[in-house]
Amino acid sequence: MNPQTTKRYDCVGIGLSPYDFTVQVERHPETNSKNVALRHHGQGGGPVPNAIAVLARLECRTALVTTMGDDIYAEQVYQELDSYGINLKGFRRDGKRRSLQAHIIVEQDSGNRTVILNSDDLPEIRPDQAPDSLLAETKLVVIDSRPSPGILTMAEEAKRHGAEVLMDAGSVQKHTEDALHLVDYPILSSRFVKDYFGHSNMERACREIREFGGTIAGITMGDEGSYLANEDAMLYFPAFDIEPVDTTGAGDVYHGGLMYGILSGWPLKAIGQFASAVAAICCMHLGVRRHLPDLEEIKEFMLEHGVEKHPVLQEQIDIFGNADTPDE
Repeated sequence: MNPQTTKRYDCVGIGLSPYDFTVQVERHPETNSKNVALRHHGQGGGPVPNAIAVLARLECRTALVTTMGDDIYAEQVYQELDSYGINLKGFRRDGKRRSLQAHIIVEQDSGNRTVILNSDDLPEIRPDQAPDSLLAETKLVVIDSRPSPGILTMAEEAKRHGAEVLMDAGSVQKHTEDALHLVDYPILSSRFVKDYFGHSNMERACREIREFGGTIAGITMGDEGSYLANEDAMLYFPAFDIEPVDTTGAGDVYHGGLMYGILSGWPLKAIGQFASAVAAICCMHLGVRRHLPDLEEIKEFMLEHGVEKHPVLQEQIDIFGNADTPDE
C-alpha cells in the first residue's frame, strides 16, 4: 500500500459518459453501401468512466462524477457502473437533454475503429453535483481531455485536500492548457502531441510535457506502444504482441492500469508494464467494458508474455487494504 494516504477513495473520476453502440464489420463500409454487422452490442463508454471501471474491477474504491440525459441510456449506464461497486452519488441526470452517444465501427481484421459522437453539445458537469467527501477523501482524480471550468474547479478542490490529478488527453480542447498546469500526471495521445507541440518526436514531447511540472508525463501511441517519464528516467514500452479485436478505449484502460500502479507506489517500469498489459487484454475483446480483467488474469497475461519480475506478481494480499466501498 502506498504509505502517503489513508483516504476513503482511491480514485474519483470526473468526465463524460457516452453510451457506446459498437458494430464489428468485415471492412470499413464504402460510401452508399449497405452492410451487416458481424457482431454488435451497446454499453457505457467514455475515457474517465472506462478508467474508473478498470480500477473498480481491480477492487479499488472508486467514485464517478458525470452527467447524462434522463433517458434509457443513462439508466443502463448507471446500472452497469453500479454493478462494479462505483460510488455514483455524483451521477446527475439532466432532463433537458439526451444522453451523449458514440457510434463505433470496428474492422474485423485490424481491430481499428471509427468513432462518431451524436453531438458536440456536451452535458454540463457541475461542481455542486459532487458530494464534498468525494473531493476531500480521494487519493487520485482523473479527468479527460474536455476539462470544463467546472471540472477544473473540482480538480483544484481535490488537490487542496491532498489528491493528485491525472488527465487523459486524447485531443486538444479549449481548456486543455489550463489543465496541463494543474495535473500531476498528464498522459497525452500521440495525436495530442502533434496538434499541441507541432512535431512527432515523442521523447522530446515527454520532456516538454514535464516542463509543466507534473510528476509523471506519458504519451500513448496505440500499437506503437507508449512513453512514460519522471524526473529520473524516460522509458519506452512496446505494445504487447496480440491479435486485436477492438482497439476502442485502449488508452482509457491503459490509464486505469497506470493509476493502479501509481496507487501501488510502483517504480516507473512496473507501472508502464502493468498499464500496457491491461490495455492489451481489453483489445482482445469487442467493446471496452465487455471484458475488464481481474488481477489474476493480468498476472497470467504478464507471465505468458515474458514479464516475470514485477511487483504485482509477488502480491499475495490486497495491496490497498480496502474495506467495503464506502457509502455516502
